[in-house]
Amino acid sequence: MIDHPLPLLERSIAQRGPKTAMRFGDREISYTEYGRLAEVAMTRLWEAGVRRGDRVGLLFTNSPEFMVTDLALLRMGAVEVPINPMLADGDIAYLMAHSGATCLVTLEDLAQSRLPGIRSAEPRGNWRHVSFGDGLRADGPVEVPAGALDPSGPGDDAVIFYTGGTTGRPKGVVHTNASVGTNWLAHIIEGEIRREDVLQLSSPLSHSAGRFAAAAFIRGATVELGVKYSVDDLISGVLHRGVTWTFLVPTMIYQLLDAIDGTGEDLAGLQTIVYGASPITPARLRQALSTVRAGFIQLYGQTECPNWGTTLSKTDHRRALDEPELLTSCGASGTLCEVSIAAEDGGVAAPGDVGEVQLRSPYLMRGYLDNPEATSEALVDGWLRTGDLGLLDPNGYLHLKDRAKDMIISGGMNVYSSEVESVLQRFDGISQVAVIGVPHETWGEAVTAFVVVKPGDTVDLPALDAYARRELATYKRPKSIELVDALPLTAVGKPDKKALRAPYWTSADRQIT
Repeated sequence: MIDHPLPLLERSIAQRGPKTAMRFGDREISYTEYGRLAEVAMTRLWEAGVRRGDRVGLLFTNSPEFMVTDLALLRMGAVEVPINPMLADGDIAYLMAHSGATCLVTLEDLAQSRLPGIRSAEPRGNWRHVSFGDGLRADGPVEVPAGALDPSGPGDDAVIFYTGGTTGRPKGVVHTNASVGTNWLAHIIEGEIRREDVLQLSSPLSHSAGRFAAAAFIRGATVELGVKYSVDDLISGVLHRGVTWTFLVPTMIYQLLDAIDGTGEDLAGLQTIVYGASPITPARLRQALSTVRAGFIQLYGQTECPNWGTTLSKTDHRRALDEPELLTSCGASGTLCEVSIAAEDGGVAAPGDVGEVQLRSPYLMRGYLDNPEATSEALVDGWLRTGDLGLLDPNGYLHLKDRAKDMIISGGMNVYSSEVESVLQRFDGISQVAVIGVPHETWGEAVTAFVVVKPGDTVDLPALDAYARRELATYKRPKSIELVDALPLTAVGKPDKKALRAPYWTSADRQIT
């Protein structure tokens, strides 16, 4: 267990010195400069009144300044509140108010484009803002104000993450310095991050990517930051800039597979692809294993237990070529995390029986901010009740059946939307699928599918319906299939089922939760 992440970062800065810590466009930042830039940020934050224990919102698109501010706040003992700039103004105003943040830090372009709307959404917001212009610079040693270096203790709060909010207002998930440091160590172990790796990260640093970047820094690796995912930039990074490691969500993997399909592009330099955030279908994963030579690692976790609840390792993926049933799993317990299945009676479910997934780890959240009732419901006897439904097979591998809120009850029968999605995904020409339940007078809920077609392909709906009739039980078959240009996504890249449900449930007697 790690008591605090700061000594790990400071050691890397001292030992790696001139090595490149971050690349961002044409800009390269050494480990030494990374440490100095954090001193510049500390000075600016101190002048703005930030002190130990204060909560500080970070509103950045992916940039070095996000990670620099992260280090600065650790040194100052302040509490970080990462905010995804893809959120609406009202949502950002809510996070600032709910977290009790006293300061919002950003770059000048976001300050000009977003601050008026955020202020307007919550005029009573009593917080300051600090803009780092178009970026921080440090030409030499920096004199940090006396008192600014004041790190908090292992059990003190380090960060407040907010849940995705797909079922309502997001909750503030509080992690301590000890849980953050231990979780970063888990990222190195489970993500197989090597000192010689160059990680390309383009998903939001305010979410999972920020933890991978921090883990890379304590490992002494190099991080290449992208503002948003570009399959062409990933390919170019592998071929020309030495990128060896990346973190993707399944939609990004699908784009990569479609881009290199039939081109003969050799991405041998790409050693590791970690993926998560939503399930990948077995059919697409088999395609990836036969097309891309990188080792694949699947993660499963939650904001309350970041990223590494279970791991499907590179070895597991290689075994899956001969044991395809492994591809229906999201892996076994991680090195620093235990998994269990809770039966309906509160006991432990037998292998093969579906129940609620529970996780236990030194990097569980401390609790939900100002919400003791939700905390006591989620944390029971040291275990996190995830709300996910799954089973453990005889070998201890976790097979997720669904998020409890995504289970559809049609005609009194439980339908796992992920199972229907997996079947439809195997139909030729389909790129992505999302399945929800919509109100139905007879069945209670009707299974409804939204389908995105691969570029250049077509999908015959009667043929797809006939295929579903062959492959799915009667009560699991979609009553309706809709072709759409794209699926709505949450701010962290997951299919936004709340948005898909909204038109159907707005006037219903109850809402799906």
